Amino acid sequence: MKKLHHYMMILLAGVLGACSSMSVDDPYEDSFPAGFSNKEYVELHPYLLTLQIKDYVSDYNNRVKKEIGIAAYNAKVSEDSVTLFGNVAMVQQIYLDPIYVGGTAAAWDSAYQELTTIEAAKAAVAADSAGVDPETKATAKKSPSLWKAVQGEVTLFNFIGVADDITALKNIPIDSMAFSSQYVMYGRTHGWAYRACRADEVNNTPRSSMQISQTQATAAAKGEFVADNNLYCRDAAGVDRQILQ
Repeated sequence: MKKLHHYMMILLAGVLGACSSMSVDDPYEDSFPAGFSNKEYVELHPYLLTLQIKDYVSDYNNRVKKEIGIAAYNAKVSEDSVTLFGNVAMVQQIYLDPIYVGGTAAAWDSAYQELTTIEAAKAAVAADSAGVDPETKATAKKSPSLWKAVQGEVTLFNFIGVADDITALKNIPIDSMAFSSQYVMYGRTHGWAYRACRADEVNNTPRSSMQISQTQATAAAKGEFVADNNLYCRDAAGVDRQILQ
């Protein structure tokens, strides 16, 4: 279900831009529950912001490719990759930021340790192959798979031809109305919480224990869909609970 959830989110990313002109003054007004806020909604679902940022970077890079041609673009990508991953501090910042990659410190430490260990072994072999022990030689032949995974994720936030990616990412214009569009078109009928729970709602029924949760999961497995007509809030522990109407 997690994969299906992310897949649906990705499909929606292409739709959000087309609906970004929608406002609460439009005929869609009745689709928003009382107290709906774009800011609070995306705080509960930061992946929506992540998707928008990824799309912006991708669109930017596609425009660069179109302007300079594929050959020049590919050369620029190789050059840019060296610049980006030569700045380990910036790579780490992008990787750990919850709005960008959202990786964990433990995963970063493992990947970077793997990289430095393999690079040290390669340097030792290059300096004195005959005098290096078999274990070091074996390590030098390994591929830093964890680090390559980090590279793959960070690359999605890399502006080709831009040296300071962090500044560029922070200056991306955010289309906040796209978040309310997503709620109307997808989030509401799929039972997404739209606000934090109030003090008198923290003991309300968890969505996970409601029949609609199981019904939607069963329908989705069959390629079908059943709309959820309830409203939900999210408590401090991250549990989505029904809002009594």
